[in-house]
Amino acid sequence: MQCGFGGATCADCTAQLSCSGGACVGGNGNGCGSPIDITGFGDISFPIDTCSYPDNVTVSGCSVPGTPEAILSSLQGGTTHLDVPSGWIVAYLDPSGSCNSVPGACGGMYGASGSTGNPRWYFAVERATGGCGRVTVHIMAN
Repeated sequence: MQCGFGGATCADCTAQLSCSGGACVGGNGNGCGSPIDITGFGDISFPIDTCSYPDNVTVSGCSVPGTPEAILSSLQGGTTHLDVPSGWIVAYLDPSGSCNSVPGACGGMYGASGSTGNPRWYFAVERATGGCGRVTVHIMAN
């Protein structure tokens, strides 16, 4: 399902998202303390406008410092996979919740499974070349 597209309402996705002009935007995502919770989303795509988020993370080796990003998170124990179109990156963040990037753990897609002993996985989504914009994130989480 494409959240916010084809008549799908945000109620079809999660309470973490709200609708504006027919598109879903993150109600959270400003940092690791208030991420967009994607736990149990299943297989879904939804748009995020990163211009509404601050720059909390410098993604080591993958992006331009000062680039705003949305922070997404899911409970550990299952599998979470995110992918974004060309020109965007998904970065794996330290699962301790510190919001530090893990050097080299980024690209057009990224996934995590199992458990590190921490309760959550954290990911950042941002434009690879700097700046901000709207991106459709594809998530497979169980």
